[in-house]
Amino acid sequence: MSSPNWRYNPQVFVSVSEPQEVSVTLAQDIKTKFFIGMIIAKSNGRTTRQLAFNADQFIERTEFEQNQTVKTTVQMEPGVTYVVIPCTFESGNEGRWMLTFTSKTEVKITELPASEEWKYVAVKGDWKGKAAGGCISQPNFVNNMQFVLKAEVPTHAVILLTQNEVENKDVLGIYVFETKTVKSKLTTFEPEELRASAEFSRTYEATCELDLQPKKFYAIIPCTYDGGFENEFELTVFGDNDIKLHELKNVTTAAAPVAKK
Repeated sequence: MSSPNWRYNPQVFVSVSEPQEVSVTLAQDIKTKFFIGMIIAKSNGRTTRQLAFNADQFIERTEFEQNQTVKTTVQMEPGVTYVVIPCTFESGNEGRWMLTFTSKTEVKITELPASEEWKYVAVKGDWKGKAAGGCISQPNFVNNMQFVLKAEVPTHAVILLTQNEVENKDVLGIYVFETKTVKSKLTTFEPEELRASAEFSRTYEATCELDLQPKKFYAIIPCTYDGGFENEFELTVFGDNDIKLHELKNVTTAAAPVAKK
């Protein structure tokens, strides 16, 4: 989970009809010798790709081992959908794997349905020079890059901000304001127009969620806490319906023509 790409790993959903211990074994192909492990967590209640977890959702995160199999046992309760995410330690390692579940009674296993995959759009940007504006309490906040988001039908959206890996990373955050403009950057920010935000955290990523309404526009402002911190970032917006995202630019005023005498 130190890589934002963990979200694209296979995800398997599991449920039980009565309380019991379930042993889960992850095996890799005999032709590979990767460090492997798995994450087991409570899902958000839906069999859709899980994009973020809070601390209360985690059930088990195994150690990564360079073995053919990794095994753990967890207590599962009825009425809860669990998600098991097999993974390698390093992204880009490709190979075949198999999950085995052992329990006293039947375990229901559901693979991620292709029809339930998120739609998503992604853009890249940077905090550089004046555009490294810092958080909303900083005087140069307005100089941060801004992106406008829109959906044609009611849509649940998950916004993911990731920064490049650097030794002295800064705290990340996201603000989402409702806006009536789709062409120029916001220059004023009213508290009553704030629709979502991500708590600032000294990690490589930040996330927040909100419900988008049709015929409304939302301005996303990715930022660091301190002004002047320079780095590159990627902004990805996932939606359960199609979404549109584009950058807002500064307002430019054309020079008045010079009257000829």
